[in-house]
Amino acid sequence: MARMTQSEIVNTLADSSGLKKADVKGMFDAIAELAVSEVRKNGEFTLPGFGKLVKAAILRPVQLSRFPPRRPLNFAWARP
Repeated sequence: MARMTQSEIVNTLADSSGLKKADVKGMFDAIAELAVSEVRKNGEFTLPGFGKLVKAAILRPVQLSRFPPRRPLNFAWARP
């Protein structure tokens, strides 16, 4: 199943609701802006009856050390 584009969603909603495409696009953009601002502020956005957007944690690799550990020094050669 192919994903719908934004224009396909707007066209479908305009046809089913009887509203102008410009009005539906304006509402679509307003909801998107609201979702982005709420996710940035609260970490999640819930649209009742539709779904929930949650800010994903960015997993970064662990930095072991800036300076790698050295092998133990062997001073046996310095003994007489």
